[in-house]
Amino acid sequence: SFQGKLYFWTGTYYQESPFEEEIQRISNWCNSTPVQSGKKWKYSYATATHVDNIWNWLQRNFSYPPNKVNPLGINCLNGVVKIKWRGRKANYSLEAHHPHVVYTYISEVKFDPNADSINCDRMLSCLEPAQQKLFLQTIAASLDLATIRGLQGRESSRALLCKGHGSNGKDTLREAVRILFGQTMSNATVNDFAAYDQGRKFCLSKLEGSLINCSSENSSFNNLDRLESLKAAITGDPLDMERKGVDERQMMLNTIFLFNVNEVPNLQASMEAIQSRWAVLSFNKTYKKKADPSKGEMEADSRFRYDPNFLKEKVCPALLNKILEALSTLAVEGIDYSCTEEAIKNIQEETNHLWAFARDVGID
Repeated sequence: SFQGKLYFWTGTYYQESPFEEEIQRISNWCNSTPVQSGKKWKYSYATATHVDNIWNWLQRNFSYPPNKVNPLGINCLNGVVKIKWRGRKANYSLEAHHPHVVYTYISEVKFDPNADSINCDRMLSCLEPAQQKLFLQTIAASLDLATIRGLQGRESSRALLCKGHGSNGKDTLREAVRILFGQTMSNATVNDFAAYDQGRKFCLSKLEGSLINCSSENSSFNNLDRLESLKAAITGDPLDMERKGVDERQMMLNTIFLFNVNEVPNLQASMEAIQSRWAVLSFNKTYKKKADPSKGEMEADSRFRYDPNFLKEKVCPALLNKILEALSTLAVEGIDYSCTEEAIKNIQEETNHLWAFARDVGID
């Protein structure tokens, strides 16, 4: 039992058992189990009170500590990729699934340390090399964000604004990460954070237990600098957890944030304040049939967009290897965000012409 839900072992992970299904099983048992009362037998358990009491007893009797659910590593189809640290070096190994190691998700990918990377390299080519490295290191940080922040500080986990119009590859990257990380990836939008700041806190309950939050619909939102809950989430400060019918409590997040955007977001804070929380990935290439390279176009391959099995078998195993490799370089080197600074300056100038004026006349 975890967070008010019951789970059962499938052989590779613990799958949630629907509340309605379990309540029906309990009700059926109560309706068919007589109790002796004197010389008579009665179906005394056949009441809503007894059904609720049995449900509550199950929750208490089989409860499991939240900090032991989904431990470090990735629960792959063919075993658990465990991560162990030796100083700043991350070592990893494949271990068999075991019911004592509690994962409530299963990745759709098999771990293959020898996976061919040619198709993964094609997918990542939607970004320039320096930004490819930044993207991989950011995703890698989610595998053990607490350790990475301890080694490199909170700036090693800036939120990424993935900016670009049209068929530019960012949705394919998002889908590949989703296939790899499964239910540990959430999709809270900027508007969900705006709703939280206005008092509708249940919008962010989806973040609990999330390693990566990557949302694709962020087309209209107010000034990002004014969203206090978003700033807190990015820096790892606690938020309030509110679910319907459950008492409010504090929620600690260890989550990496990526937001796909088409329109230019509004960033008006100082450069130092922005760069402590945000970085921009520029998806400037366009994928299309009969591409013209002189226009920055790349030949489209529909399998990346419409064939999930292609991603699972030919792309994601190599992506996992690259992420694991990036974890070690991240712990030693940190993340170099210099390749995103120009994009942030351009965003500031597009949203406030005073920035452009200051830059043109040399005011720092």
